[in-house]
Amino acid sequence: MGFRRSKKETQERKRWKEFCIQNKSLLYETGLPLAYIESEGLFCDFLMHGYIDHHVVDFQFSTDDMNEKQFESFKALVWKYFEAGFSNPGIAVFNYDETQRLETAFPKQFEYK
Repeated sequence: MGFRRSKKETQERKRWKEFCIQNKSLLYETGLPLAYIESEGLFCDFLMHGYIDHHVVDFQFSTDDMNEKQFESFKALVWKYFEAGFSNPGIAVFNYDETQRLETAFPKQFEYK
């Protein structure tokens, strides 16, 4: 018997793929390994920890490995992520001030239930 994704899961995967295509230049500028954007779940893990915490990846990469230009591109990418309507996975990669700016700009994504 085959496995079939739900309609919602298929739409979410398509939405993530479209986001990556629309932001491919910015993604490249961040220096993130392609494996880290393979799925929204991997990217969310990176947003929560600054590295991949609980997924299997070929090698480790963290925000500490980014130079200043890459980190600025990463911040811009995260803004695009929230502008696209994706939810906050529990972002913890930025300092308090940057996180507050995101929360002010995207209050719906930062509502904790």
